[in-house]
Amino acid sequence: MTATSATPTLRRRPIRGVIYGLLVGLGVALILIDRAVIALGTLTPIVCVLVGGVLGFAWAWFGPARDPGPPPPTSTDPPSDEIDPPPPEASPASDPADGDGS
Repeated sequence: MTATSATPTLRRRPIRGVIYGLLVGLGVALILIDRAVIALGTLTPIVCVLVGGVLGFAWAWFGPARDPGPPPPTSTDPPSDEIDPPPPEASPASDPADGDGS
């Protein structure tokens, strides 16, 4: 018999954190270049982007984790193959396409 864990696992996304951190670092570097705080031809813009990536990774890994949400519903009933019942067939006596007027 295997025991199941009652504690949910936390969902972390370090790759997404790195990507967002790189984008934030790029934005900070562009703002600093535009405001003439740093020069474009130096190593400082690259350092800004890399520091942003590291901070994004650190926030994704060590920051507050996302709640995994409720567990999926468990059902003991087998899934049915039929979603909707077929429409009832019309009786031939009440067909308006006959044209006999009855």
